[in-house]
Amino acid sequence: ESPSRRFAMPTFGPLGDGTDAENAGPSMADGIKPGQYSCFEVCQPESGILEVVMNKGMNAMSARFVRELHQILDVLQYPVTAPAEQMTVVRVLILRGEGAAFCAGYDFKDPGNNKANQPFLQHALSGVIKKLREIPQPVVCGVNGAAVGGGMSLALAGDLRVGCRQKARFLPTFVKLGLGGGELGTSYFLPRIIGRGRAAAHLLTGKEISTQQAEQWGLLNEVVEEAELAACCRKHAKELLGLSPKGLRLTKWLLNHSQELSLSAALDREDLAQSYMVADKESQQVGKAHIERFKGSSKL
Repeated sequence: ESPSRRFAMPTFGPLGDGTDAENAGPSMADGIKPGQYSCFEVCQPESGILEVVMNKGMNAMSARFVRELHQILDVLQYPVTAPAEQMTVVRVLILRGEGAAFCAGYDFKDPGNNKANQPFLQHALSGVIKKLREIPQPVVCGVNGAAVGGGMSLALAGDLRVGCRQKARFLPTFVKLGLGGGELGTSYFLPRIIGRGRAAAHLLTGKEISTQQAEQWGLLNEVVEEAELAACCRKHAKELLGLSPKGLRLTKWLLNHSQELSLSAALDREDLAQSYMVADKESQQVGKAHIERFKGSSKL
């Protein structure tokens, strides 16, 4: 890896705590509005959290589904600047399923998903996965049911995953459809999350990963009852809100590149990130508040 790539820092843009125009983040007013989308419901359950809910039947990935998800992610990555007093900062994204499935994958019934458009559609689908990793906000996925094919890829691209007990399932069905087992990042994410041997066993055969397996292997960070899924996703999001937004972004940046770097290059990136954070006033205020809470306590 070249020195210029090794030390390339992410640009922060509007990412802070919303106390001034320079630090303001994307808001509902910046282009994400309730009722704007046909495939998703969006809301802000509290300041700092944007919740995107897939609740249209099987939540299959139609051409409109992909286009609308691109639009939402673009606003989170490149928010339109607005006066700070009009802002409700988005610091964490929740992507959650409701209904019969988390996401049933590619919508074969959608007229827009035809073979003539395949090269464009393939690029558009993979672009969604890239953007989920590139946006500065941590992504909490709420897996309510089956995550099939490309729907599984959406869940894998999240940072944290919460699943419904006995319902959250992951189905890498690509080989059963006459395709390669690696699609939309599955061959990248799955071995890194559950290990190469387990990933190979499922990607080569298309076999389902059950809720129990997903929890045991770390594919699901937490498993809850269906009625508790939304609250649990919001709990995790709220925990992230209490941390430095720049620290979270740098952590996501480091994790995105960690598997491709040597130890030396990874340490160089960590050194650069920590030097930045030590010099950042807002981040140090977060750290100071954490230390103050534990002064005089024997607990860490």
